[in-house]
Amino acid sequence: MEVEKIASKEKENGSGKIEKEVKGKVWVISYLPLLNYDYGDEVKVEGKLTLPKGEKEGGFNWQKYLSYQGIWVELGTGKVELIKRGRGNPLMKWAYRSRDRMVRLIEHLLPQPQSAILKAIMLGDKDSLPAEVKNTFLKTGTGHILVVSGLHVGLILFILLVFFRTLGLSFELTSLLVMPLLAYYAVLTGLRPPVARATLMAGVGLGCLLINRDISPFVILSLAALFILTLSPLSLFTASFQLSFIAVGGIIYLTPYLEKRFKRLPLWLRKSFAISLAAQLSVLPLLAFYFHQIPLIGLLTNLLITPLVTIILALGFFSLALGLITLGGAQIIANANWLALTSLL
Repeated sequence: MEVEKIASKEKENGSGKIEKEVKGKVWVISYLPLLNYDYGDEVKVEGKLTLPKGEKEGGFNWQKYLSYQGIWVELGTGKVELIKRGRGNPLMKWAYRSRDRMVRLIEHLLPQPQSAILKAIMLGDKDSLPAEVKNTFLKTGTGHILVVSGLHVGLILFILLVFFRTLGLSFELTSLLVMPLLAYYAVLTGLRPPVARATLMAGVGLGCLLINRDISPFVILSLAALFILTLSPLSLFTASFQLSFIAVGGIIYLTPYLEKRFKRLPLWLRKSFAISLAAQLSVLPLLAFYFHQIPLIGLLTNLLITPLVTIILALGFFSLALGLITLGGAQIIANANWLALTSLL
């Protein structure tokens, strides 16, 4: 939560409560459901500011995790009071309204649990996802597909590039169309750090290729890292930053070798398998270091699930776009997506 003012109930020299204008973020833990609040609402919360606790069981350091996001204090509250609506960035408000319309359309086109799975994969909305479905994904090592991340940005980038190039558009025009669409998706999903970072990486990459098509992919990756670290130096120490860049570096380096192992497969499937395996192999040491486990089962399941998620995302966005024109046409695409989503179960 963005904070503008802090008021203390303590008295100082009999002058009553102290109010100070501040700028910053606080991690707010509400003991009540916040069902009637939207982005841009100004609220008043009451509680005690505390320092986050450090390392927890399993080696995860909560305090460091928050500090890398510019959050230094927590506040638990059981009282939230609405002060004013309609504040915030107009672009963000428009994006969140678009997201709400997408959620309603998905729920109209698909039954449960397929609609809940699609909302999680496309938008990161897991509110209506049944617990048994979550557990199924976690047991198979594929729970990450339910959390919008850099993987999703990469898959959407691939889908958009293929779509626009199939229409016969030049690489230059395709890049100019793709970059704002990726930025829109990042805002749509709440500008989560991994998504924002992957979007910046993609934007820097496409920008470099527009200037010089022969530039080394490792140079592009280095420029993207430099750009992101200039904006947020503390990102260097986060697991998500390290995993993102190690994964992309692994894809660049290992994919050509792995493609040769799948040469009997169709081109699109061969590339999908090679890219997925390259990313997973490259991050195994970091996964072992940060999470104390090596997901061997996930290696196989992710090889199979990544192409399927690509299809689900493509059909999902196509059905939503078509839904703006004709619900009947959107329903046909959604029915095909129902089969793909059901196969995940």
